[in-house]
Amino acid sequence: MRREGDMMDRIVCWENLRRAYALALKGRRRPERPVPSPENVDRWLSRLAEQIALGTVEVGRLHQFVIHDPKRRVIHAPRFRERVLHHALMLVAGPVLERAAIADSYACRPGRGVHRARARAFEFSRRFDAHLKLDVRHYFDSISHTVLFRELERRSKDVLQEQDAELAPVRLEFGTPGNDSSGVSSVPAGLSKAPGEPPSG
Repeated sequence: MRREGDMMDRIVCWENLRRAYALALKGRRRPERPVPSPENVDRWLSRLAEQIALGTVEVGRLHQFVIHDPKRRVIHAPRFRERVLHHALMLVAGPVLERAAIADSYACRPGRGVHRARARAFEFSRRFDAHLKLDVRHYFDSISHTVLFRELERRSKDVLQEQDAELAPVRLEFGTPGNDSSGVSSVPAGLSKAPGEPPSG
C-alpha cells in the first residue's frame, strides 16, 4: 500500500484554505453561526493555518440539536471554523481515503449519495429473497481511535500521533519534510501576511 506524503503542505497552502473557506461558507445553514468579516478573512485563515501547522488547533466545540427523520437523532454540528478545517483536510486527504473505501459505501462521497445507494439496494433485492435491516447504535461514537489512527498511519506519512481519547480538546499533529529543529512544521511563508496582502509564491 502506497503511503501519501507532503499532505500538510497541501492542506495549509493558501489556495486550499481559500477553497475550504468558500465551501464552508456555501454550506452554511445557520445565519447566527459567526464567520469572519470580509476584511478579516486573510488574517483569519492565516491564524488557522498557523494553528494547524503547530498542532494547536482545537476542535470539538459542537452545536447539538435534535431531529426526527422519523426516529429521534441527536446531531452534533461543527462550528464554522471547524467546517473550514474539515474541508481543508478532506480536499487533500479525501482522494487518499477514497481509494480505501469499499464499493458499497455511499454517504458523503463524490458522485454517490442516496439515489445510487437506493439503486444498489434494489439490485440486491432482485438477487436475494431475504434481507436484514440493521442500524448500529452509536456507530461513530464507538469507533476505536487507536484502530482509526493505525489505519490512517498506513495511508499517510504525515499522521504522527494518536489523539487524546477524551478529545477535549483535540491536538492535531502532523509532520512535513520541512520541519524545524523542534520537529514542528513551520507555517508556509505565504500564510503569515497581514490582512489584504496577497500570499507569496
